[in-house]
Amino acid sequence: MVKKPVKLFNFSDINRLKESLSKKINSTFVKHYKKNDIIHFSGDPCYYLSLIENGMVHIQHNTSDGRELIINSLTKNQMFGEILLFSIQNKYPYDIVVKEDNTIIRSISKNDLVNALAHEPDLLIAFLNHLSESYMKLNKYIKLISQKKLNKKIAYYLLEHKHINEHNKVAYLDSKTKLADFLGVERPSLVRELTNLKKQQILDYDKDKITVINLNRLRMLL
Repeated sequence: MVKKPVKLFNFSDINRLKESLSKKINSTFVKHYKKNDIIHFSGDPCYYLSLIENGMVHIQHNTSDGRELIINSLTKNQMFGEILLFSIQNKYPYDIVVKEDNTIIRSISKNDLVNALAHEPDLLIAFLNHLSESYMKLNKYIKLISQKKLNKKIAYYLLEHKHINEHNKVAYLDSKTKLADFLGVERPSLVRELTNLKKQQILDYDKDKITVINLNRLRMLL
């Protein structure tokens, strides 16, 4: 039996959700932000699902030594607060920080979201799939940052986040600075460890990609 692909909450689903909510009076509200505005501080309660209609936000944690640890970077048609909204402990564990001017956020209350999804069964299933995927991604990130050694963080990132395997041995990067932020380390430390792994002939790298040379040895780092 061929399994049907899992339907994720995508752009068309978000438009359908907004269309459904637009039929209700005062069901949502929109707010504009400028760069470096803080939408939520760590510890703030979550009362709304937030849809990004324009711009970019970072979910980030400021470490005790002053570094910004980027948990996630979200852009247009992505959302945040969807897991916390249905949690008993509904407080944000991280700061939500605006990274671009003219960032626009549409906020949807829990009751309005539930009512909208109740009348759209397939949209409800897509939303639940999205919650599951978000939860799994968060678990992966927690496991990533819990790795004590940087070489283990790099290995876990390549294997679990970039899905490196026998058929895919190249991971493309936006920049080493962004990767260092994602791993919670300084850029020089990242480059130094990549150089060590290159000397061990486990991987090679240049400015925009990492190529795994010895997959078995990479796996053995974990």
